[in-house]
Amino acid sequence: MKHQEKLENIMSYIQDKGFYMGSSYIIVGDYSEVPIDANSKVTMKMPEKKCYEPVLLFTTLTSLMKRGSLLYRGAPGTGKTTVAEYVGHFIHNVPIEDILNSEIHGNPEQTEEKMIARLHTGKLVKDGEEEVRWRNFCTCPVHIIDEVNRLPADKSDMLYHAVDRGIVKYMDYIFHMTEGPIFATANYQDAGNFVMTPPFVDRFGAAVKVPIPDQLTQWQIADRGELTKALDLAAELKLSKEDLEKIRKEIAAIPFEKEARNYIHYLMSQINFCMRGSSQEFNPSAIAFMNKGSCEYKQPDALCKSPAECKYYMDTMACRLTKNELSVRSVLATYDYCRALAWFLGEDKVTTETVKTIVPYTTFHKLEPTATAQAISPGIVNDRLGLIGLIMKTSEEGFKRAIAKDGIFENYGAIVNAFEKVEKGEMPAEDFVNKVEVHGLQEISGHDDPIKYSLACWLQKIHHYVATKYKIKRKK
Repeated sequence: MKHQEKLENIMSYIQDKGFYMGSSYIIVGDYSEVPIDANSKVTMKMPEKKCYEPVLLFTTLTSLMKRGSLLYRGAPGTGKTTVAEYVGHFIHNVPIEDILNSEIHGNPEQTEEKMIARLHTGKLVKDGEEEVRWRNFCTCPVHIIDEVNRLPADKSDMLYHAVDRGIVKYMDYIFHMTEGPIFATANYQDAGNFVMTPPFVDRFGAAVKVPIPDQLTQWQIADRGELTKALDLAAELKLSKEDLEKIRKEIAAIPFEKEARNYIHYLMSQINFCMRGSSQEFNPSAIAFMNKGSCEYKQPDALCKSPAECKYYMDTMACRLTKNELSVRSVLATYDYCRALAWFLGEDKVTTETVKTIVPYTTFHKLEPTATAQAISPGIVNDRLGLIGLIMKTSEEGFKRAIAKDGIFENYGAIVNAFEKVEKGEMPAEDFVNKVEVHGLQEISGHDDPIKYSLACWLQKIHHYVATKYKIKRKK
C-alpha cells in the first residue's frame, strides 16, 4: 500500500470513528457553484474531483514535516486540541497518554520550569551539579500547546525558537526538541486570553480556522461512542519512523513548475509592496525599503487613500488591501506545504493550482485588512481567508501580464539564464554586466507593476556580484 493511500485511509478512519468531524472543505481541481440563496450571492461549491476537510488535511501535512507548525483558531469546543492529539497519535504511533502528558496548557502562571525544563534538585543539592531535566513537551514527537493565547507575551517569548526552529533553551543549556509537528490552539478573543504578538504568530507556518460543526455533524458526534476503544489502528495502516523519513525525503524532492514559483513571488510582492515606505528622492537605497515593513511611523491605512497620494492606488493593485507585510517565513512555509500537498496528491511537481490551494492557509493568520479591503467586502473584518481570496482575485490580471510573452518574468528569466552562463564560463562577464543594465533594468522599467521593484533589487545584487568578482568596470 502506498504511503499516500495509508494516509487517506487514516484520515477516513479518524472521521468515521468521530475523532474529528469537520464541516468545511478544500476543493482540489474543478468545481461547480450551486446557489443556495436566491436573494444573495451565497453559493455552495461542489467538487468535481477531490475535496478534503482543511483542518484534518493540514494537521496531516504538518505531521509529516520535521518541524511543521500549525495554529488552530476557533471557538471553544470545536475539536482543535482533539484533532491534533489523535492525528499525532495515529501518524507518529505515540500513545495518547504520552501526548496528553506532554501538552503545555496556556495560562498566565506558566513558567520555564513548568513548560521547558527544570534542574535535577537532588543532584544540585547533594553534588552541586546542574543537570537539566527537559519536560515531556520537548521530548515527545507530537508537541501541543493548548490555548496558546492564554499565555501573556512574556511567557510566549519562551516558545519562539521552539515553534520555528525546534530549539528550547533553559538557563545556559540548549536542547533540540524531538523531530515532529508543533500544534497550537487559540480560542477567539475573550476576557481570559491575550492578543498574540505578531512575531509569535509569524513563526507558525500555517493556520486553520475550526468552525462549529453543523447540526447533523453534532448529532453524529453525540453518537460516536467512547473514543478510547478505537485507538488501535490496523497494522497495515501504521507508519514507522523509517516510513516518515522516506516520506520527508520524497516531499523535499518535489520540484516547482516555473509558473508556480513565479506566482508565489508575484503574490508576495503584491502584498508587501508600499511605495510610501521610503523617500525615493533622497534615499539611495529607496527601492529596498518600498514595502510595508518599512512603514514604521505611518501604516498603509493612513497613507493609501487616493490616486493622488500613490499611483498604485487602483482596483487592480492588491497592495492597498493589507496593513502589514509577510516575512520570508511565509514564503518558506508556502514552499514546504506546497511540496507536501503535491506529494500527498500523488503529483510529481508543484503547479500554480497547488500554490493557490495552499497559500491562503500559510498567510491569512498574519494579515490585517485595511479599511479599503473592508469597504470592498465588510465580512473580511472577521474572515481573513476571505482577505487572501480577495488579494488573489485582485492580482489575477497582473500575474497574467507578468508571465505573458515579453512580460516581466520573461525579462527576468533571460537575466537568470545569462547569469548561469557566466558562472559556467559560457558568457563573458562584461557582456552580462551590460545585459543587466540594458536588457534588465531598462526593460523592466516599462512594466508598471510592484513586482519590478523586487526584481530590480535582485538584478542590482547580481550585477554587483559579477562586476566585483570579475573586476568589470562599468561603462559610463
